[in-house]
Amino acid sequence: MIIKSTVDAGNCLQVKLSGSLDLAGVEAVEMDFAALLAGEQHLLIDLAEVDFIASMGIRMLLSGAKQLNRRDLKLVLAAPNECVKEALKITNINSIIPVFDTIDQAETAL
Repeated sequence: MIIKSTVDAGNCLQVKLSGSLDLAGVEAVEMDFAALLAGEQHLLIDLAEVDFIASMGIRMLLSGAKQLNRRDLKLVLAAPNECVKEALKITNINSIIPVFDTIDQAETAL
C-alpha cells in the first residue's frame, strides 16, 4: 500500500491510495495518513487503485473520519472498485463516511 499522490484541490486534499489496505498496507501508510489528518482541509480519499480492504483498513479510515469530524472537517471516499465497494457496504461504513462512485461526486459533496 502506498499513498501515491496528494493534490490540493482548494477546500480539500485529494489523496490517492494504491494497493491493499490490509494489516501490512495500513502499517505502511499510517504515519503518512496521520500527517494528512493533521491538516486543516477536508480529505477526499481516491480508492480507485485499492484492490482489497480489510478490517484494519476500515478502522484506519473510520478513525481518520472521526478525527476530522471533531474539527468540523470531512473525510469522503471515492471510486472504490466492486470488491472494495462491497466490503464498505457490508460494514455499513457509508453511515459514517460518505462513499461516492466518482471523484467529481465526492468533490461536489465537499
